Amino acid sequence: MTGDQGMKITLRRGVAIAVYGLLAVAGQVFAADSSGEDLPIGDFGPWKQVFTEDFLLDAALGEFVAKYDDKWKARGANWDFDQRNPGQVPVADTSRRGIYSPANTLSVSSGVLDIAPHKGDGPQFGPDGRLEQNEWPELVDLPWEQERPYVAALTPRVLGPDGEMTYGRFTVRLKVEYPEDNPAGGEGYKIANLLWPKSDLWPDDGEIDYPEGDFSDNSFSAFHHYTCDATKPSPDESSECDKFRSQELPWQDGFYNIANFSSWHTATIEWMPDRINFLLDGELAETRETNPTDATTTTRVPNKPMYHVMQIETELNNDYIPVESRPHIKVAWMSIWKYEP
Repeated sequence: MTGDQGMKITLRRGVAIAVYGLLAVAGQVFAADSSGEDLPIGDFGPWKQVFTEDFLLDAALGEFVAKYDDKWKARGANWDFDQRNPGQVPVADTSRRGIYSPANTLSVSSGVLDIAPHKGDGPQFGPDGRLEQNEWPELVDLPWEQERPYVAALTPRVLGPDGEMTYGRFTVRLKVEYPEDNPAGGEGYKIANLLWPKSDLWPDDGEIDYPEGDFSDNSFSAFHHYTCDATKPSPDESSECDKFRSQELPWQDGFYNIANFSSWHTATIEWMPDRINFLLDGELAETRETNPTDATTTTRVPNKPMYHVMQIETELNNDYIPVESRPHIKVAWMSIWKYEP
């Protein structure tokens, strides 16, 4: 089955219903949560539910890691990778411009997780709140005299040590708010809600991203990075993976401009042995183009364990991030199913 059409589930209020866009049982209509859609609970088709989170426990800024440690790991705090230098070197994001700092970015209120990336404004990492490249070689030098951006990355504690599994269904309900007094909108920040290989071999073992996009564009897309062969035909020849890195060969499927960040949406990755589907609000997503493309692919589907990461980071190709840029990524809930046909 593709999508949620007609699947029988139980919402967190304990009411069994059939989902067709309305929440109704025996003539009664039930109000959904503040996002307009409740957390789905239950198995269906080949999907066995293994993780749910609807953020019912409030957590002020700085409290998330302690209060949600049983279900979440956060880069820069209780993620296993950070234990090589616990409490010492801050962890840089993908562009190496931002610092993963859950204490400065994560809070929960009224059943919604708020992820708020922004320029650091405290003396945490030095007397002026800034980090220098010679002090922290993991970070790149910045062309401006302002504080480092604080960003966040979370991974759910699901099955394996890093929440890894082979094949699954990953659903998140989210939106992005841009405060009215914020002239920069979300400039300089992005989301990559992704599945990353447990092996850390990239591009060898693939990558799946959805939703992904720069907040300044207010539009998100879906990407599937192909698996590849790292074997060199000869010492002087490039491997297939080398050619993927240099983009000499086609290396990904991209489905662009699927929806806007500024409205609540439910985004789902369905990862199966022979196919990857990207769903939007329970239906197979499609690009918003003159000739729309269905967001589904069968090309070089990953077949090794991967784990989920919700990554809010600095844009990959933008050296300037305004101090005024303070988007708020709101997450109402998340649900994960294991693939068991």
